[in-house]
Amino acid sequence: MMKRDTSRYDCTEACGFKGDQLEILSHLEHCPKRLERCGDCEEYFPKDQVHDASNCSAYTTCPSCSQRIKTSAFREHVVQVHGGHHCRLCKKESMLSPTDHKANECTYREPCGYCDKIIPARHTTDHYKIHHDFFMLQKAYLEKLVEMMDDNVNQNFYIGYKDQTKRQLKWFRKELRHAECEIYLMRKFFR
Repeated sequence: MMKRDTSRYDCTEACGFKGDQLEILSHLEHCPKRLERCGDCEEYFPKDQVHDASNCSAYTTCPSCSQRIKTSAFREHVVQVHGGHHCRLCKKESMLSPTDHKANECTYREPCGYCDKIIPARHTTDHYKIHHDFFMLQKAYLEKLVEMMDDNVNQNFYIGYKDQTKRQLKWFRKELRHAECEIYLMRKFFR
């Protein structure tokens, strides 16, 4: 018959428990300092530490009701409980209507397609209105210029001047079409 080992061992988790080999094995199953893995955030924490939704990194606090909700279900919570929406621009949940969110909360910034400015979402319409007004003014001038040059081409008898005027007229018409295209493309900012 084998002799039982009666040597004293310290707990490997440094909880202060001492025991023989069998006692240590039994103790380790219930040791309060033993690390366990959270099924939600997959982090390790001591068994005696309270680890629940209040301190788990897999949960988010709802800004409206202060309830801790699993991050993966947060979007659904906002929509179902608070009637909010998910902003496609800043990728955040908002309790405000989409229009109010864009005007007050949205943190999205967009580079302007016409100048070097970076525009906050709430100023997009105002900013593009400046460019829209410029193209409308340019269109009006070009239309007037084309109209005057059409009359001028028909009245000129000198061939060299007539050809130059036709080339200019062609360029002005091209610029007029460009201005009309830009105005058409800007319609999305004024809905």
